[in-house]
Amino acid sequence: AQATLVQAQNLRPIIFTVGSKPSHVMNAESFTTFIKDVIAQPCGRAHRELYLQLAKLFSEADSDCDGMISVDDFDGLVEATVHMPRRFGLAPANEDLYISQEQRIASRTSLFHRITGGSKTMTLPQFVQWVMAHIKCKIAKGVAPWRKGEGKLSLIQPKTPEEFISFLQSATSSKQNPEYEELYFHLLRCFTDADAHKQGVISVAEFD
Repeated sequence: AQATLVQAQNLRPIIFTVGSKPSHVMNAESFTTFIKDVIAQPCGRAHRELYLQLAKLFSEADSDCDGMISVDDFDGLVEATVHMPRRFGLAPANEDLYISQEQRIASRTSLFHRITGGSKTMTLPQFVQWVMAHIKCKIAKGVAPWRKGEGKLSLIQPKTPEEFISFLQSATSSKQNPEYEELYFHLLRCFTDADAHKQGVISVAEFD
């Protein structure tokens, strides 16, 4: 584990680089091509480059250098990982997803425990597996720029009626599905947008 950690800390940033863009990923189009290659060619160059960069980000988040991260490290790791798609307009900003920092931390804490199966620590393989599954899901749905909705109501963005039905089926079939949490936060955002006086209650007029 220590050898892997040392290796990861010396990797050259390839993708998702915080503060600068890799030479071969200059815009949303080239980024989309890159992540499609990651999934299409599991043994290819793009997949290897992404894996190495994820290992680098993981090692930087590993505050006590034990080869694992805690829930306290996870929020920063997610922020570093999402930097590139967010920069190209392919992922929402935090303010588009969460009402407050507390809600963001609560959501990511829940995600951390889903990934780890309830464990207090996350390993590099678990993190990489989650990222790859997330990318694969996004590609299957079609990579597209994030569309900001009216006010804050932009959390659920189906492209077709069939996709919306599929989302609702997943959201209502199990509380363990990520769609359940997405729907919950969307409905919470709807309620808070309607709550003009920000008191946690709405009137009959606001309900309409």
